[in-house]
Amino acid sequence: NVLLAAAILSSLYPYWVIINQFTIPAVLEEEADILPLFIVSTILLRKIFVNGKTTQYIESAIVLLLFLDLILDAMASNTLYDALIIGTVSLAAMLIGFMMKYKSYFIAGTGTILFNIYSNTTSMWSEMPWWLYLIIGGVLLIGIASFFEWKKQKDNRTSKEVLEKNKQRIKNWFNRWN
Repeated sequence: NVLLAAAILSSLYPYWVIINQFTIPAVLEEEADILPLFIVSTILLRKIFVNGKTTQYIESAIVLLLFLDLILDAMASNTLYDALIIGTVSLAAMLIGFMMKYKSYFIAGTGTILFNIYSNTTSMWSEMPWWLYLIIGGVLLIGIASFFEWKKQKDNRTSKEVLEKNKQRIKNWFNRWN
């Protein structure tokens, strides 16, 4: 296992040497350097060093740190291209995480997309009048309360039972993931 891991890790060096021979646009340099680390860390932690929850936590930390690096790179240049690139990478990570049931990629991709949306629409949110926030919040709360009341009356249960059932269903769904 150690030799296989060393071989996989040493394959990064030729990749970076070959990549440096090409002219890559400045906006893609960081992504070209980081994307192989996602692949290598996943192969190492899911195929070679399989140790249950420990490797899942390590993989989650690595994926989180790599996405943080991509986010910081996108925020440093603050261009539309970087926003599109990080949005595409995070969407791909979210879809791969969902299809292959990889919790770390799904959560990191979803979080990055939400952060990307928030950071790129901040000016729009600050332009809206304060009363519009109250209307949106009120409609949202009324909708949630109506949904729970409908579920409660349909199944003839209490709100707490409905909430516990939904919470347990989501927990069971995520527990089936790696």
